[in-house]
Amino acid sequence: MKKWMCIVTAALLALGLCAGCGGKNELSDELGVYTLDADGVKVYTIVGYANGPILPENPKCRAEVEAAVNAKLYADLGFKVNVQVTNVTANIYGNKLAGDLSNGDTIDMSRMVNRSALPEYYADEMALDVTAYVNAAPKLKAAIPQEAWDEYTIDGKILAIPFVGCPADSAMYARGDLLEAAGYTNPDGSYKIPAEKAEFVDMLRAVKAYQTGQAGQRVPAAISFDTLEKLFYGLYTDKPGHFADGQTIKHKIYDDTYLTFLKDVRTWSKENLVDKLYNFNDATAANMLTNETAAVIGGNVFAVEYGSLNAMSKTPAYKLDCIPIFFDEYAALNRKMPTASLSNTYVWFPYTAQSIGAAVKYLEWALCTSQENYDLATYGIKDKTYTLDEGGAVSIAAAETGANNFSDLFGAFYVSNNAAFERPNAVRPQLANEIYDLYYSQPIGMYYISPINFINSKLPLNLSTAATDANNIVASYVQKIVDSTASGFYADGEVDAKYAEMKTQFEAKNGHKVFEEYSARYKASSAG
Repeated sequence: MKKWMCIVTAALLALGLCAGCGGKNELSDELGVYTLDADGVKVYTIVGYANGPILPENPKCRAEVEAAVNAKLYADLGFKVNVQVTNVTANIYGNKLAGDLSNGDTIDMSRMVNRSALPEYYADEMALDVTAYVNAAPKLKAAIPQEAWDEYTIDGKILAIPFVGCPADSAMYARGDLLEAAGYTNPDGSYKIPAEKAEFVDMLRAVKAYQTGQAGQRVPAAISFDTLEKLFYGLYTDKPGHFADGQTIKHKIYDDTYLTFLKDVRTWSKENLVDKLYNFNDATAANMLTNETAAVIGGNVFAVEYGSLNAMSKTPAYKLDCIPIFFDEYAALNRKMPTASLSNTYVWFPYTAQSIGAAVKYLEWALCTSQENYDLATYGIKDKTYTLDEGGAVSIAAAETGANNFSDLFGAFYVSNNAAFERPNAVRPQLANEIYDLYYSQPIGMYYISPINFINSKLPLNLSTAATDANNIVASYVQKIVDSTASGFYADGEVDAKYAEMKTQFEAKNGHKVFEEYSARYKASSAG
């Protein structure tokens, strides 16, 4: 059982409209709005919004699962729920949500993936303080690391329930057959996976020697600079990003370890160990891996399950494997890995909400109380909507339900693979399962979040423009420092002077004014 906390899943069933909704039969108590069913049992209506694909309105087995869920819920907590979920495509979700809220429509909870939106909702008095509700759900609160709660707490108020996914979104992938051909192997001749930065560089040099003289333009690794920074910069400093110096927020370029990191990447680039530091995407990198232009690529943690590496992982000849972030080296150095957020998904509670108490209680019951409840609320009815193999891996019974996964079956909230009670996925590539097990098992305290992530990031127009201009200046200088193929690549003797010049130009573009604003907000937030 993973120690990661629970996530909003398809446990929120789209169960249909309740009797008396909006009519004289509506009643309310401390948990929210409810009606009484024929047996006099309270049925709380919970209205949820979720962004994602539009799902079928009437998948098979919904009524049976609804009855099973509510029977168990009533036995445990003495009430039932009727969750009405509106699924909206991601590209119009924000506008749809804002429009319906402005109309005064009841929305009890909204699933979001954009962390920066929450401070804006709070500033606009759209997000409700749910501290009391969370404190009344001790199993839910305990299941979520305090660091994640802190990320969604503003002025001492809990504004959302965070669901910790995989904070490290980057990995590297290697063709084991090419590593073996290059002689980067274990004593038994099998390919070796580097366990630390120095070994990683040794691997690239071995591949480079193997590629020398081969036809066509080849490179050991195709990894963007952004991915290299996510993977490695934390090994150089305990503040791998913008940082707080007291109550003053500073740009990462003012930590001189950043220059040390840039110089190392510069060395890898000059040796032609890494290529395309700025000018390609994950799909291009995967293609380079397929056609042997590269032996290693940078990619997303989820690439094997959802990306172009899925098919490659099922082809034995490639011996595809993951080179994960060097967790042990990070731990040995007592360093933190940069991340934008500990939580990839959260639910917040708009000012039109009417049944927050019931929603929070239901989430706690369904997701954090027992394996039995989690299986029922997440997968449905065993041997009808899902099956378990001998190893305990779960499969949705598509032939019976007409659905490909649980989200399709119940038309509700997104299902992720990091819930405390989640079972292995029988249809997921084995390599993907192994990657998730490794990444999700890492302690949450190893991640570093820039302090500006905890404050309202929406800047006035003049400062927003300044931030863009200043960041463009930094990107331009950094590219010419690290990328030996870039136009205007700086000579070795110029690097220190150019780095100092970059900071001067950053300030000339009013980057310092932007960080003065961040500092003022950080100070005010800290005082609050």
